Amino acid sequence: MATIHRSQAEQELTARYDQEERVIWLGTTTPWIARRWQRARYAVQVIGTVGGAPASWEAKLPWTGRKAPWLRALSLSLPTVRASAASRAANTATAVLSPANETLPKVTRVGIPLAPAQNGTAEAPSP
Repeated sequence: MATIHRSQAEQELTARYDQEERVIWLGTTTPWIARRWQRARYAVQVIGTVGGAPASWEAKLPWTGRKAPWLRALSLSLPTVRASAASRAANTATAVLSPANETLPKVTRVGIPLAPAQNGTAEAPSP
C-alpha cells in the first residue's frame, strides 16, 4: 500500500453510525490504521487518492447485536505505547508519572492515607 506523508494534525479517524443500514462507517486518513484494519480482515476500501497514491480509506461494519467487533476496530485505530527508551513514538503517553502526581498522599488501604513518620518515611496510622 503506497502512502503519502501527513502531519499528525492531518491524520484522523472518523466513525459514523447509519441507523437506516444499521452499520458503522469507519474512515481514516492514516495508512497504519488502514493496514491494521486489513490485517484484522475488515473490508477496507480506498476512497481517496492524492497523485495516484491512496490517501483515505473506509471500512463498513454491520451491527450484529454485539459491540465487540466495533470496539475491536476502534481499538485497532489507537496508537500503542512503546515501553522502550528508543521508541520512535516520542509524543505518546509514558509510564512515568509527572511531578504533580508525586504530591498526592499515599494510601495503604482505600481511603486511609499514610501518616508521615518522624524519620521521614510514611507509616499507616494505628487503629
